[in-house]
Amino acid sequence: MGNMFVKKTTEPAHSAKEEAIMRFINAQLENAKVNVSFIPDKMEKQIYVNIIRILLANLQSLTETVRIEIMNHVITLRIEPMTAE
Repeated sequence: MGNMFVKKTTEPAHSAKEEAIMRFINAQLENAKVNVSFIPDKMEKQIYVNIIRILLANLQSLTETVRIEIMNHVITLRIEPMTAE
């Protein structure tokens, strides 16, 4: 039985979404208030990757089902990775 919260994708490992996740996580690991010193960064990074993937999959699922109709218009939500600046 698979994880019901994580949608399987066929996206390449280095997709724009994965790159955005890694940029965010690397920035968090550089923050002394976030980085847990007694957990090796490699392990901590993988924990964060898994958490962020689950969070984004759940947000994606939520936004796919949101439909707001107002004044003969439909408002939809979409999640896209930000490009590196």
